[in-house]
Amino acid sequence: MYLFSKKDTHKRGTMKAESASFTPLLGSLALACILLFVACGGPSSTAANPTLPIQTQQVLVNGSTQTILTDGRGFALYFYLPDSPTTSACTGSCATAWPPLLAQSGVKPTSKSSLSGTLSVQQTANGAQVEYNRHLLYTYTGDTSPGQVTGNGDDNWYVATPDLTPPTS
Repeated sequence: MYLFSKKDTHKRGTMKAESASFTPLLGSLALACILLFVACGGPSSTAANPTLPIQTQQVLVNGSTQTILTDGRGFALYFYLPDSPTTSACTGSCATAWPPLLAQSGVKPTSKSSLSGTLSVQQTANGAQVEYNRHLLYTYTGDTSPGQVTGNGDDNWYVATPDLTPPTS
């Protein structure tokens, strides 16, 4: 497809396009597509949008290799000691920094890995929040790549392990 400028000329029934008027338009369209892709949820490089299914991963926690629970993208999942089995103590701005792992209505959470515990969904102030052995699960926006556990031990937050024991310092 060619777009012609007012400088286009007609010679013997054919049109000649000035290529300079086409190139900027193509570049602008490509930029618009890239911006639209990013704005509409292109690949995320933070833990801000946790996904299912849950999986496990070996990572270094407090100097020792441990198996932890992660979301579908490999970001560490955490539990918060002040939560109760039915109520999230982390809502509002807390849930912005510690996004809850949510399930779609009516969808039972699953795991790619064999887990000894039970996955379920609890309705909280955050929505249909996924829990493991009655502990609500979250990610941490301070983790900027899969496998990081930068929130571990931060003000009653602990990385979720298959046995949900807070790692020792």
